Amino acid sequence: MVPHLAGRQNLTVVTNDIYKVTSLFAYPEVETIRTGGVVDQSSASSCGRIAADVVKAINIEMFFLRTGSWNMAPGVSPHPRWTRSR
Repeated sequence: MVPHLAGRQNLTVVTNDIYKVTSLFAYPEVETIRTGGVVDQSSASSCGRIAADVVKAINIEMFFLRTGSWNMAPGVSPHPRWTRSR
């Protein structure tokens, strides 16, 4: 998806994906916000409370979502690591 952002103006990308952040370096006109949080090495992404708090703190007009799993009943499911009680 990142190559399709070339030349876009007034665009901010919010992502937890470390590889997406580095690929956006080639597009300095696109403002990039990385959510932060605990790094999940298996997916090269950030997750957990810090990442969720960052997303809660910003106003997103449009988004594209990739998730660990889908289920028609409950909907989107987070990574199992974050569903255990602490």
